[in-house]
Amino acid sequence: MDEIVERRFLADFGPAEFSERVWEPGNGVAQRVADLTADRKRLRDDRAAGLYDSPDDAEWFRREYARMGRELETAKATPEKPAGWYSVPTGRRVADEWRAGDTVARRELLEAFSVRVLLFPARGPLKRDPRIEVTIVDPKAEELADVLEAAMAPDTP
Repeated sequence: MDEIVERRFLADFGPAEFSERVWEPGNGVAQRVADLTADRKRLRDDRAAGLYDSPDDAEWFRREYARMGRELETAKATPEKPAGWYSVPTGRRVADEWRAGDTVARRELLEAFSVRVLLFPARGPLKRDPRIEVTIVDPKAEELADVLEAAMAPDTP
């Protein structure tokens, strides 16, 4: 029975790679662009109000305004990555976990993938041929198996 279950489970799910959900805080580019734009506007307003009239202040203003301009262009050229939860591949495949696991770990994998195994008696009113029935209970898990099968199929013209 173990061999039949293993063969069916690994055929359907073995190649699948585990992923984990991780929180990505994002890069905050949009906020940085807004902050730099506001800072440059404040500098212009201060300059217009006469705050940077002395030669030292005027030179500082020009340097700072140019630096902000360069930083603003760099920020605008950077793609925004929003904060959120992302799936990141772990590099571990279902087959690897199956082979490394003991009976309990394998049972947990079968449960996680909604696989049900029925073993029918050899004698009596419930006798069936074949005696073992392996089914995927969750339709989403069946869809995953179909996607994996399609992805692994050789390209046909």
